[in-house]
Amino acid sequence: MKLRFICYTDAMIRLQGDKVLFLNLLKKFSESYGEYINEIESLINSSDYMEAYEVTHLIKGTAANLSMKKLEFVSDKLCYALSNADKIDIEVYLSNFKREFMCVLDEVKEYLSVGGNL
Repeated sequence: MKLRFICYTDAMIRLQGDKVLFLNLLKKFSESYGEYINEIESLINSSDYMEAYEVTHLIKGTAANLSMKKLEFVSDKLCYALSNADKIDIEVYLSNFKREFMCVLDEVKEYLSVGGNL
């Protein structure tokens, strides 16, 4: 399976070639992070931008560690908009973030379903 949303080579460098750790981190991402989209949206809808920032920043860090380059980028943009409480930018970047997050999550689930084989 070819990964489109994760740079496997870069992830292996970051994780010092530990494929088991990589798979475990992907499993955790798949099992635990799916609900964060709803949480972020709910926090934004209640204008709790700082808490939404914290959750988004967590995803940004995980994306960086797992070499999910575009998710890291859009997470950073959303973090910036949230830190400035810029409602227009938040709306734009939230849309981009959700789309990229779901693409990554779908890819992770598919990758895990084939046993982590490339």
